[in-house]
Amino acid sequence: MQPRYLLAMFALAACGDDAATPVDSGLNKDAAADARPDASPDASLAPPLFGDWVKDPDAWTDQFVQGATFRTDGTFTLVRLGDPVSGNYEVPSSGRLRTFHDDPTKFDELGFVIVNDQLLIDAFLPQGQVTGLVGSWTSSRVTFGQTGTVSLTIAADGTASTLTSSGTTSFPDSGTWVAEGTGLVITFANNHGQAHFRLLGGALGRFLFVKQP
Repeated sequence: MQPRYLLAMFALAACGDDAATPVDSGLNKDAAADARPDASPDASLAPPLFGDWVKDPDAWTDQFVQGATFRTDGTFTLVRLGDPVSGNYEVPSSGRLRTFHDDPTKFDELGFVIVNDQLLIDAFLPQGQVTGLVGSWTSSRVTFGQTGTVSLTIAADGTASTLTSSGTTSFPDSGTWVAEGTGLVITFANNHGQAHFRLLGGALGRFLFVKQP
């Protein structure tokens, strides 16, 4: 698998500030993709990611990416159901993970949160007031150099909706949700399947990992 597809695996799988919780992203403000590549990686921002990570026990059984290793030389490896793929990465700003294509202007980028020994990739940050899981959440990302968002609305009546936007196109979807583990599972209408989310450090996300000693 070429590096251009690595972070897209996270992005394509995903359709309030908590002052008492240590996090590695700016949960006190709305997510905003960094759409301009830096000249070089900022090593001072990367250390929280360094090391080996495996699927957290609370992650759903079929989490597509089973493990990740982030190295100090700017390379990383993802294990996706036993099949490792590798590429280059940087952390251009706090809570943002970026991987590079052959053309460095067409990178991929997603949000992440680290709390103690847990890592959540593709972080959906709360927008306005949320109560537990109920409220509005947004994931800002860049895919192949194209900035976009996925907005997630969790309603108290058990319904849920998503809106995936990129450039001038958008794709709405809807379904129902129930609590699951530390998060929730959405069952979409019209045979669009399910999406499992976990809550960590005030953010929701699809991919939850635990750091290895």
